[in-house]
Amino acid sequence: GSVPPAAAAAAAGTDARSTTQLPSDIGAAAGGGAVFDVSDAAKRITSDVMGQMLFGEDLQGTQWKPSEYLELFYPVLRAQGELINNPFHLWQLWRRDVRLQRGCLAKHNDIMDRKMDRLMAQPPPDYTIAAHLLKARVDGRPLNRNQLKTEVAAFMAAGFETTSHAITWTLAALAAHQDIQQQLVDELASLGLAAAGAGGSADSSQLRDIDQSDFSRLPLMSAVIKETLRLCPPAPWGGTKRAPADVQLCGFTVKKGTMVMMPLLPLSLASANYGPDAMLFKPQRWAAGSTAGGAADAADDAAAVRDQQHAAAAAAGVVGAPSKGGSIAAPDPHTFMTGPRDCIGQALAKLELQVVLATLLARFRFLPGPKLQQELDLAAATGKPPVAALHALAGVHVTMQPEDGEMLLVVQPRC
Repeated sequence: GSVPPAAAAAAAGTDARSTTQLPSDIGAAAGGGAVFDVSDAAKRITSDVMGQMLFGEDLQGTQWKPSEYLELFYPVLRAQGELINNPFHLWQLWRRDVRLQRGCLAKHNDIMDRKMDRLMAQPPPDYTIAAHLLKARVDGRPLNRNQLKTEVAAFMAAGFETTSHAITWTLAALAAHQDIQQQLVDELASLGLAAAGAGGSADSSQLRDIDQSDFSRLPLMSAVIKETLRLCPPAPWGGTKRAPADVQLCGFTVKKGTMVMMPLLPLSLASANYGPDAMLFKPQRWAAGSTAGGAADAADDAAAVRDQQHAAAAAAGVVGAPSKGGSIAAPDPHTFMTGPRDCIGQALAKLELQVVLATLLARFRFLPGPKLQQELDLAAATGKPPVAALHALAGVHVTMQPEDGEMLLVVQPRC
């Protein structure tokens, strides 16, 4: 599906405003730049977008003030992750983390109740998700308060959180692969969205904002996003599908009606799916006519790995050489799943990713921060590609996110 024009305009406008409101210390940073938590920035940007899309209101995330919702959300998410493995998790009251999570869940419920009060008192603009939910009917009846609150909470959480991680991992991947970052900036410059040239700089007021007509003219941007989502899927556990018939799988019979989980991360890293270069950050694998590299020349792939290892040590990545002789098209990683129960918000997520990344990359250069650089050096020393450094910093708590909650990158102003 696509995002309605009014909603797309609101989302794109919020993205553009939010991403150009980065703290003044970053804009003023000169020479070596400043270390900045792009994970926190991404969460604030995407929460602002969801505020507009869901309620038609400004949540002021990029005012860079403490956010009650963002501070509550991660203990809530960790509690949900624990409940998947242990339904009795929240009854372990002797544990301090459980008591904290219970308190955060109660506060989150209170926030959602206040949102419901405002929605009932003053209906939001017609383009918003909440407005559509208020008009929805189930068996001829509108959603009751609890149903509406559940839907709103789910849209808010799913809408901002996974997209923020996708932005974070994309910026980290580009920080570890400087040549691809520059190629992407050059692509933006060709449309007037960034200053031209490797050392190009311009007053940010001279750069135009991205609009929907640009999306189809940014093939590298689309490929970079798709490759990042393959290597660092925000929802690595994937989803579940009901087997429509008996299926023979690896010598086992999966009976009709069985619920089967599709774990995206191992599927996305499997050489059987993406060839021996599956662990390389290679956006060109998504170019028209490219292949999965299943019949690639081993020497070429080894050389590509060595290239990226050398690049990582210098914090200037080199994309791997294209595989030769491959004839199998790379399978879609299905980050948003597929079928009638695919991600309902994928059109908005893709719009956000392109707008935010285009706006940020046009104005800032991203380099590895201390932790990422340490992991890149370790990966190079142990014969691993730069993607291994990203995975070393990742944790999975329902979503794939930086384990310690932050992704510090060195940010240098381009304009």
